[in-house]
Amino acid sequence: QLERRYTIIGKFFAQHSPEFLTRAELLVRGVRVGADWHPVIKMPWVQGRTLNSFIGSRLGTLGQLIPVRDDLLKLAGAMRSLNMAHGDLQHGNVIVLNGRLKLVDYDGIYVPDLKGLPSSEIGFKHYQHPDRGRSHWGPAMDNFSLIVLYIGLSAVANGPTLWSKFDNGVNVLFNASDFADPLKSPLLKELRKLPGLGSMPEQFQEICKAGLDKVPTLNDFVSQT
Repeated sequence: QLERRYTIIGKFFAQHSPEFLTRAELLVRGVRVGADWHPVIKMPWVQGRTLNSFIGSRLGTLGQLIPVRDDLLKLAGAMRSLNMAHGDLQHGNVIVLNGRLKLVDYDGIYVPDLKGLPSSEIGFKHYQHPDRGRSHWGPAMDNFSLIVLYIGLSAVANGPTLWSKFDNGVNVLFNASDFADPLKSPLLKELRKLPGLGSMPEQFQEICKAGLDKVPTLNDFVSQT
């Protein structure tokens, strides 16, 4: 269903053109292997740094990490207003360009006209609720990932030494094991002691233990902490 998906996605992008996305085009006859043609996705190259690379280069610079975190909150609101979701928000799919966030990799994206099609992926495990499966498909599926990224950025801004302890190259502090058993999470234990986070660690612990359908939007999470 790749061709059908990207036809719908392309139409959505043309109608709305959100600045955090870039155009994507499906080439049905994209690359030939022997006698067989295979489709490819053609996109402009997005300059900038992946989110984890950006964080690693800005440790201790609260003034640069907090604006990026706040832009994440704006991005979440913009996606919600469009009734869309990315489906695989993680370090490699979030690019920081001139202090603003852009998203790449749209294979798992949800837009309203895709309703009724099955989910094509469930996202990278270090950013997903333990209950995430292919049945969780719709405009709310990024809520958990957005909260993970928001807390991660807030924590590193306030406690830069956390990066050397918990960065594994494919995460923003959190690992899937933190979500599966938050009460035993070494990271959440440290976050509870960190000033500047308010009740984020405690609220997030409850989110991990609750069902996926109970995960609030990022805006609601921030307003409650």
